[in-house]
Amino acid sequence: MLILEQAAERLGTTAPFPRRLIAERGTAFVKVGRHVRTAKSALDAMRLRCG
Repeated sequence: MLILEQAAERLGTTAPFPRRLIAERGTAFVKVGRHVRTAKSALDAMRLRCG
């Protein structure tokens, strides 16, 4: 599981982009208390869908 900053680095973007993806339900995520995590596989699947 990746934190948002790690997800942004993996996608090659800034931190607001993964936040927006999660808010728009563009990728799967898990809430751990107040924190949000996303799986590497979910990001990879999203990248394949979007090209």
